[in-house]
Amino acid sequence: MNSSQFSTLVGVSPPTVSNWENSSGKLTLRQRTLEALTQVAGLTPQQAWRKLNRS
Repeated sequence: MNSSQFSTLVGVSPPTVSNWENSSGKLTLRQRTLEALTQVAGLTPQQAWRKLNRS
């Protein structure tokens, strides 16, 4: 999965994911982003691909 696909799953822009990857220290996330990340973290790879293909 590339960062563009991951950003689609989480509901953020690709530049946001890039910023996360390049930052150091603790991230400050909005509540809805944190909730989306929590949901994505619980997906199996197959579930993630199915969700992407529905987008």
